[in-house]
Amino acid sequence: NVYDNGYEYAAHTLFPKEASALESRVLIGGPDCQVPYSADLLNVSAMSYGALSANAILALSTAAQKGDFYHNTGEGGMSRFHLEGGGALA
Repeated sequence: NVYDNGYEYAAHTLFPKEASALESRVLIGGPDCQVPYSADLLNVSAMSYGALSANAILALSTAAQKGDFYHNTGEGGMSRFHLEGGGALA
């Protein structure tokens, strides 16, 4: 039951609230980290290049760059289409 306590989900609303950038991000890296990363809570999940077309990868990477979130390349590695979109890659 999606309404039980402890069950989390995202639902659309007709009356969205404006979320601050700080509320939707988490800092990755402890006090000894030389290059911490501010990650968004919502990112492009791992999907390998073999599972998606070049245009799909380019679109996802471009959206990641415009939305300031990262794109997980999955197990298929990194292609030129991942790089051309300009999004941060994981």
